[in-house]
Amino acid sequence: MTLAAEKAPPAPTPPQSRNHLLAVIPASEFRELKAHLTTVDLRAKDRLAETNRPIEMVYFPLDAVLSMAAVDRDGEAVEVGSVGCEGMTGLPVLLGAEQATSRVLVQVGGQAERMDAAVLQHEARRHDHFRRLLYLYAQAFMTQIAQSTACSRLHPAEQRLARWLLICRDRVGRDEMPITQETMAVMLAVRRATVTESASALQRQGLIRYRRGVVSIVDRPGLEAATCECYQIVREEFDRLLGTNLRGPFLVSKFALPHLLAAGGGSIVHLSSVCAITVWAGDCAYDISKAGLNMLSDHIAVEYGARGIRSNTLMPGVIRTELHESVMEAMDDGRAFERELLSRHPIGRFGSVEECAEAALFLCEDNAHFLTGANISIDGGYSRV
Repeated sequence: MTLAAEKAPPAPTPPQSRNHLLAVIPASEFRELKAHLTTVDLRAKDRLAETNRPIEMVYFPLDAVLSMAAVDRDGEAVEVGSVGCEGMTGLPVLLGAEQATSRVLVQVGGQAERMDAAVLQHEARRHDHFRRLLYLYAQAFMTQIAQSTACSRLHPAEQRLARWLLICRDRVGRDEMPITQETMAVMLAVRRATVTESASALQRQGLIRYRRGVVSIVDRPGLEAATCECYQIVREEFDRLLGTNLRGPFLVSKFALPHLLAAGGGSIVHLSSVCAITVWAGDCAYDISKAGLNMLSDHIAVEYGARGIRSNTLMPGVIRTELHESVMEAMDDGRAFERELLSRHPIGRFGSVEECAEAALFLCEDNAHFLTGANISIDGGYSRV
């Protein structure tokens, strides 16, 4: 397949939402969800949920930043997690609970999409891709909470402030943010005097500028160097769960589709995994993300089939590669585990990279022009045992 040289591809369309979760769900699911979404303006210090109270609404921030705070009997609060354009509030509702486990406050004012909590439960049951994506986000959010707890105990206030400012910058999408010392003190669980000392230190290094309740990031690379490793750990976990296996293929497909449409059609082959249709204890996030990739491919096949575009997924099983060999060597009982795996393959051996490549090439050929929406296992019969 080649692109028509005389016809320039159309410019990429803007994302369907500024919220990353809503942006990557299939267009057909988003159209149905959109009817239940209301764009609202949120002001700093607004309370959106209260501990042990029913959750009535959930929020998908667009450029606002929301804080989850644990509250003691005396009313003192400390941040345990935060949410921006990468996520949503109301995870207890998704998991079947009805009451909030933390107070939800607006850290930085902005816009968000609001949905009735009961509607979220209903729509998550109806839409497989949407539900799987929210489960992945739930796991990433738990990582954020765990890392934030460790950060509060192990790292000095200056590093924690740098991390917190970087997180806010990632979510609002601009270097200048309206944040007061009071807000920073509550979020970091320190005295305002400590915030003053930490902010002054970062300002003396030329990393930020702070005046009249507005913080500006002047040197982002320098601020990243000044923070602790927790910032990168959480960011990489979000990318691992929501980026590599889902967002990456989604964005590649999104930018490839205009070119394929301009050329009159073509073929997309996604590389998933047999884990999308099998279950391994401890691999929940990976399995769910690969199943979501299958669903993404299915939606492309259905929505673009009439326009000449085919979309299929290959699901390799155990493939003998250098990585496979190194993992087996590193495990204490690697070879015993390998023999156990091999016993589950009716064909009596593992696959090869060449076999995967040949299957992908076949799906791109004209001989496969009637094959679309397929999720094909390349696993020597493993998934059928």
